[in-house]
Amino acid sequence: MAFTQAQIITATELNNVNNSWQTFIQQWGDGYGDHSGVSPWFYIRGSSGKFGKIRLANGGWFPRVRGYMNKKDSATGASYTVWTVGDLTKSQSAWEYEFYVQNYGPGWYQLGGSGSRAHHTVTFWCGQKDCQQGKLLTYWDNPQNSSNRIPGTSFTTSVLNSGLAGTIN
Repeated sequence: MAFTQAQIITATELNNVNNSWQTFIQQWGDGYGDHSGVSPWFYIRGSSGKFGKIRLANGGWFPRVRGYMNKKDSATGASYTVWTVGDLTKSQSAWEYEFYVQNYGPGWYQLGGSGSRAHHTVTFWCGQKDCQQGKLLTYWDNPQNSSNRIPGTSFTTSVLNSGLAGTIN
């Protein structure tokens, strides 16, 4: 769904738009050579909902693929690995893993993968998915930057459909 001109703004519709809005998709590798890659850091807010997905695939003879997710410590800024899967070696196979805020908490995240004769695709959904009725509307900065509020922004349909509108909970 998407917001249209003169439509009433509801928390339910904001959550629907933000849940379907993909912020980032990136792929590394072609399934033949050695490849590795890591996404930029993304800020994930809210208390529930899917925020990321990694697809790991092998091709060719004697393949190997690994995947991981890093999180930044909010106090020190240091990063650490919160999820990893490694040495998946079945030829011509693919694995897909989804990540949910309720399992890891809000914060800064990064997805990556490496392997031989493999490819990796990462996707992030950064929109706020726990908007609440009766709370103030806000426009969040790009989740690759500060992900702070942008005060004074007019709520046009394009802003509401950008995946970056939400509520201050």
